[in-house]
Amino acid sequence: MNIRTIDGQRNDTMHHRNRTLYAARLSCIGLVLYIITVFAVPSSLPAQNNALWIWNTRQLIDEPEWRDSLQLVSGQLSVNTLFVYLSYTFHQDGDSLSWNRKDSIISLLQWMKKSGFSVHALTGEPEWALPEQHRYVLTYARAAVELQKETGLLDGLQFDIEPYLLLPYAVPSTRQKLLKDWIHVVWKASTIVRNNSSLQYGCAVPFWMEKPVTVDGVTMPVVQHLGFLTDYLAVMAYRYTASGPASVISFSEQERRWAREAGRKIYIGVETQRLPGSESVFLCEAEPDTFAARMAMEDGPFQDYRLKGHKLSVRMADDRFLVGISRRDVADSALAGIRTELIAAVNGRVLSFPFKRLETILREEEEGEKASRLMLTDGHPAFVIREEDQVRSTMFGLSPVEFMDEYAILLRHAAKFPEVEGIAVHDLRSVRRLLEKK
Repeated sequence: MNIRTIDGQRNDTMHHRNRTLYAARLSCIGLVLYIITVFAVPSSLPAQNNALWIWNTRQLIDEPEWRDSLQLVSGQLSVNTLFVYLSYTFHQDGDSLSWNRKDSIISLLQWMKKSGFSVHALTGEPEWALPEQHRYVLTYARAAVELQKETGLLDGLQFDIEPYLLLPYAVPSTRQKLLKDWIHVVWKASTIVRNNSSLQYGCAVPFWMEKPVTVDGVTMPVVQHLGFLTDYLAVMAYRYTASGPASVISFSEQERRWAREAGRKIYIGVETQRLPGSESVFLCEAEPDTFAARMAMEDGPFQDYRLKGHKLSVRMADDRFLVGISRRDVADSALAGIRTELIAAVNGRVLSFPFKRLETILREEEEGEKASRLMLTDGHPAFVIREEDQVRSTMFGLSPVEFMDEYAILLRHAAKFPEVEGIAVHDLRSVRRLLEKK
């Protein structure tokens, strides 16, 4: 097909660029039609408020083809609710914030609403569970409420805080306090949202957060504390099969039953990303009390070192901690940054070994091999441990047909229970990649 410029005067470069852009859009549209035709969800399934997590908002703002992809994926998955990260910057020690490219954000939200989506603002950091960082949660809650009052474009607000990614969660003596602090900040934010808006207020929580904790004299599982404070929970039941043992359905069943009894709502969350492996190179051992005391310091070094961001790993072994680096490609630089603090925290018992040799050994190891003990050149042992194959913990490795088969099972399951608001898929970028597999 020939593409002509309006005035016929543009140069060949612009002409070529227009053709390229058109071809890209046409390719995307072709993909939309292909996926909708080949992998369509059965039309006999009842309508639900299925949701999609979206973190790559910048691409939706700057790259039109991503909006095509969103419409494609949402149509394919029968999604009508979006959990959308809106970029922001905190000011004045976290007491206020401004939306980054606010006009563009509003324009995107207008497009989403015009396209028929319900939109929930999405954000969260593990550190926000710490009392000294609660102000960030409250500031964001106030800002989301004000944005809704100003534009009328938001339907909800969801926090994805995940404090179990922080090092204090690995310490039994500090874990309970961390969980209580998480529950408290969710409660404080709920008062802001509910007293000042009609926004639906939600929280993301893993299915295994079922151990009891006592808050203000009330003892119940963490997930139930959070459920009573919110309008809905997004239960992250991340597994690679919909049904059967150790599946999405079986691992979300306890939360579903509680929601029915309590008159609450849940989304059942599905992961399509490949999660980081549980491989760790252990560097030192530590006494729990010493380690906990070090982390409890107000300006303690470990307050800022979380598992997710810095790839630190802590495991218990015979009442002692093994502290390590979980990513082979950052082991050298990560330990260099915290070596002094580690030595202070564990009384000097840091395994000393040549990192270049370690990196060489790790690179030579094929993915999927069994755990192996590494005897390094100076005689000190380090360990590479895999708790489980993380790829099989999500739907990342499925083909498009396999994924849609599992997804259809989940939709049928959700349709049976009014307490299940719908299925929530994480996230737009990864599920698009999954559906594009050949």
